[in-house]
Amino acid sequence: MPYDLSSTIVPMEPCSAAAAFDDPAFVFQVKWDGVRMLAFVGPHGVRLQNRRLRDRTRHYPELAALSRLCRGPAILDGEVIVLHGGKPSFPRVLRRDLAGPDQAARQMNSLPITYMVFDLLLAGDADLSGAPLAARQERLREWLRPTDGIELVEDFSAGRALFAAVSEQGLEGIVAKRLTSPYVEGKKTRHWLKIKCRRRIHCAIGGCTYKEGHFSALLLGLFHPDGRFVYVGRAGSGLTSEQTRQLDRYFRACATEAAPFAAPPRLYGVETVWCRPELVCVVEYQEWTEELGLRAPVVVGFSDRPATECVLE
Repeated sequence: MPYDLSSTIVPMEPCSAAAAFDDPAFVFQVKWDGVRMLAFVGPHGVRLQNRRLRDRTRHYPELAALSRLCRGPAILDGEVIVLHGGKPSFPRVLRRDLAGPDQAARQMNSLPITYMVFDLLLAGDADLSGAPLAARQERLREWLRPTDGIELVEDFSAGRALFAAVSEQGLEGIVAKRLTSPYVEGKKTRHWLKIKCRRRIHCAIGGCTYKEGHFSALLLGLFHPDGRFVYVGRAGSGLTSEQTRQLDRYFRACATEAAPFAAPPRLYGVETVWCRPELVCVVEYQEWTEELGLRAPVVVGFSDRPATECVLE
């Protein structure tokens, strides 16, 4: 469809790929762990729209600066991130996104964002969605002047080397984009491919589940900066038979009546046993969900780290 500044756009999405690769027909970018955001930049200001087509203009007032950084009207696609320790923190950007517009001014200082721009769909009155990615990116570099908090996503030619680098740094993964691809609204397409790293995190254990009388999974949590113990998922994969026997003894000895989680999960078809969050495990996971949970968590070990150091950062 032809785009203009009043459009509602369902973002183009990548398909999953099993492994990183090199191919001169593709360009490779870091997959930034944040909130997808389209910016409609016009003569009367900036309108923001997220992946779910919800207006986010008042959530991120600092992005009003786009109106003076673009050469003219534009529709930009990118990712809003919050950096912590030099890396994107999805829990932090989600806190910023969910806080709402009434708290935006205060959170501009406590949770400053960066808008990582990777595509240009409209420049002036020219609809670029049907143009090849390479042409859109060239126009984007001419159309938008980056500044603090608004950056252009960097392109790389070697997918395997980039994937190795982001894996070492504990980032989410990479995206491979075919240079000849148009912008395909609202679809997952193999013009774009995402290759995700597995990441690790220390979680405190707040309970477990039993299914048909047998130990089945650990209930994982992290401490919010305000002190609440937040449920982030359950994991049973990765545990050995000996570990499940030891955990079964642990929970039978340490069970408590009250759930330690600020908002205990509602789990169906299983028996739930709670405990004080003292035991810590190491979990490998794919990514954070928008509900602030760990996707595909696998237990890879246990740690003597104090549970209070398992923080939602």
